[in-house]
Amino acid sequence: MGAGLRDYLEAVVAGQPGRAAQCLGRLLAAGESEGTVMWTLGNVVSGALSGGWSTHRDLSSRLSGRCRPERLARSLDAVYRAEAAWKGGRVDAVLALELATREVAAS
Repeated sequence: MGAGLRDYLEAVVAGQPGRAAQCLGRLLAAGESEGTVMWTLGNVVSGALSGGWSTHRDLSSRLSGRCRPERLARSLDAVYRAEAAWKGGRVDAVLALELATREVAAS
């Protein structure tokens, strides 16, 4: 199992929260920025919900095929709330990412 951003996103999109959490841990341990991970996760979910632009359009398309729009909206809200809590100093960045990852992967 890799430690790349793509590996992490693929686990999230596949609906594998355990694998996604492991990939997230490895990704962060390898030095990836929490901000980059949070932004990219939100971008993939947003692309899935809107059908619009995404840096990983193929993953957004797969996610939209797996999740109903209502679920995608809740997932995107969870990502935004996690980011706001982290940036507002109410929660640690890693915990915020873990919570957002779990929410999106479990959609």
